[in-house]
Amino acid sequence: MKVGRVSIVLAGIPVRDDLVVELANRLDRAGRPEMADKLQTALTDRRKLVALKIPERDTILEVIENPPAGLEDLRDVLLSQQLWRRGEGLYP
Repeated sequence: MKVGRVSIVLAGIPVRDDLVVELANRLDRAGRPEMADKLQTALTDRRKLVALKIPERDTILEVIENPPAGLEDLRDVLLSQQLWRRGEGLYP
């Protein structure tokens, strides 16, 4: 796998494969191995797009609260979506 190329789109944001690996590692350390596996499988299968359910988006947001360089845009989009859902009363 070539590191550094844009390989996967998450929440509409292109994410380099090395950052997908970093995100998967963070998810695994946070006790979400199923989500880590989902991202790793997407890399292995060379998928271009990974659909994320709302709880998965929230979990990713938690693990990139302080994002590494390159994941800031993903964090910003997920945060704005979360705030919109809360503002619309779509969150408990």
